[in-house]
Amino acid sequence: MMRQSGIIAGLLLAVGGCAQPAERTVSVCETDPASGGLIALRMRYEDHVDTVVCQQPWSVWIQWNDTGRCFRLYDRSRLSVTETADFEVFLSCLDELPRGVQVERLDTCSASLAYEMPDEAWRRLKAVMSSGSRTWARDELSEQDRRILCTCECLGFEFPHR
Repeated sequence: MMRQSGIIAGLLLAVGGCAQPAERTVSVCETDPASGGLIALRMRYEDHVDTVVCQQPWSVWIQWNDTGRCFRLYDRSRLSVTETADFEVFLSCLDELPRGVQVERLDTCSASLAYEMPDEAWRRLKAVMSSGSRTWARDELSEQDRRILCTCECLGFEFPHR
């Protein structure tokens, strides 16, 4: 597990962390020409690139590990992403979402992107989600409450909105 965590940390370092300002930045995202969907990121492999398209109206990227903290909230209707390194700002963004919606959580296989997130932060995240009757969208393949992106043999991530 430690080796896999190190590999993921190396992947994240290779593409840089989150925007460092305490506040949030909002950027326009690219859309996938084939589906018209919002592109969250691209995963580079030796012989190809996989494009990850948001499957829900709202998707999140929660990174809390030894390479740093990065929180992204993708809004499919506005074709935008809100990015911050500040957990409090991220929680307030989530709290602004409509009541009763499902939110897609993008995560990696093996070690989660949020493997160093403290229990208290998880409790606060869960409280914000439940206070608005929001739920995590279930991944059809893994049946988990997060969408698992296979990072085996992945050389790095590209966030096209940066």
